[in-house]
Amino acid sequence: MYYETTVRHEIVKPDGTTKEGNEKLIVRTCNTFAEAELRSLQHIEDGDVIAIKQSNLREFANDPIDDADIYFATIEDTFVSDLGDEKTTKYKVALYAKSTTEANKVVNEFMKQGLNDMKCTEIKKTNFTEQI
Repeated sequence: MYYETTVRHEIVKPDGTTKEGNEKLIVRTCNTFAEAELRSLQHIEDGDVIAIKQSNLREFANDPIDDADIYFATIEDTFVSDLGDEKTTKYKVALYAKSTTEANKVVNEFMKQGLNDMKCTEIKKTNFTEQI
């Protein structure tokens, strides 16, 4: 299960001065809010978790890439039952990419794994800095 956390902490700017800033993290394989909070605080020492929520992400479509951003893609998956009834479900996957064009390629490769009729309805760059 994934959680999304926002951690407020002190950021040191290149000129040596400091300021308060927020970092958004995706915390994977947690079972509780407390576990997600603890892992966020272990990752960013001297920070305060100011927001936490259970994510609606199903999975990551690819492995981390250096200097890549995190994108969310909304996928519609249509299943046809033996009786001919169609059922469409929507879900989100996260992925690493350096551009929207690259993100689109990753999503298309990801959807090739599916057995049903899948289509991507949205790709959106996020403010998340990393997955922990």
